[in-house]
Amino acid sequence: RIKISQNHYSKLRGLFTKHVQVNSNKNDIFLKSLFRMVLRYDTLGGPGFQASLPSAVFQVLKDTLGVDCEVFASPLNCNYSYFCSLFPDTDVPFGSIGSFFDYYPDSGSFEANPPFVHAVIVRMAKHINSLLKRSQKTGKKQKSTKGERSTLCTHSLFCR
Repeated sequence: RIKISQNHYSKLRGLFTKHVQVNSNKNDIFLKSLFRMVLRYDTLGGPGFQASLPSAVFQVLKDTLGVDCEVFASPLNCNYSYFCSLFPDTDVPFGSIGSFFDYYPDSGSFEANPPFVHAVIVRMAKHINSLLKRSQKTGKKQKSTKGERSTLCTHSLFCR
């Protein structure tokens, strides 16, 4: 038996209503989409692989930096209407724009809080550096991305 809280149910219903435009059987489509998505995340088990920021921090990021998209989220833990997620096939009806690693925005402000998995953090740092390089079109060569994840972040051409 899979259970979700009333707060999650209400949040997911709102996200679904915003992102899915259907005229008939909307409730049936919502319940099937909800079940598929929750079942997918339930199969992962455990408490998760990342720690979330408090909601107030997301509001500050939005108000001060214009952040409106999380690049590592799920319908269950997202704070904005649009987010990148691990499972677009089940998450799109709730606002997912797909995997962060397949996302190539031209501009914007984003919140990135990846799972605490070394390989994911390294891949994220490389992708962010390539996005920044692409958007800036500096023509400068990026420093080597060999080494630990902290080196990838602290030695980026885009650190200030």
